[in-house]
Amino acid sequence: MKVDSASISAYLDGEVEEPFRSSIAAIIEDDAAAASTAAMIQRLRRALPRTPSTIVEVSAARSWEALQAAALRRPSRQRIRRVALPLPALIGTAAALVMMIGLTISALLPERPTAGDYLANADGVDVTIRVDGNDMEQVLQWLVDKNMLGEVDIQLPEQQFEIVGEPVLLKPDLITGGIQE
Repeated sequence: MKVDSASISAYLDGEVEEPFRSSIAAIIEDDAAAASTAAMIQRLRRALPRTPSTIVEVSAARSWEALQAAALRRPSRQRIRRVALPLPALIGTAAALVMMIGLTISALLPERPTAGDYLANADGVDVTIRVDGNDMEQVLQWLVDKNMLGEVDIQLPEQQFEIVGEPVLLKPDLITGGIQE
């Protein structure tokens, strides 16, 4: 069993009651580290000057007065001033704060690219677009303008058309004098 230096000091001061007193004495006799600690504490007591108890009592009284004066100088938590705010003003302020935070966050976030920008910057994207027949020309022109016209499959409604052969989509500028009248 080990004993700490505070217990050894209390033992040497005569502040430990039985059966602990005899247990600490046995530990000091058997344990070299405990015996060394006890010897060091006794050397320190011999080296320190003796102070009369009246001086100790006066010093303790002065310390107690200083602690009480410091406690009186410290502001109490009960002295905190309270201000009553009307509830609508508080709600309005909170709403304005939330809006400012939202606007700040949205201003700091990068812009999300549009579908057109995404398609223009991507390679090898397979996209299905459903448009009316009148809008097909605009979609194809946009693809040409973005230099994205690769392979285009056009699915025609089955009930209106009869498909004979393979439909081929040609750009007008690729046809050079192929039609003769």
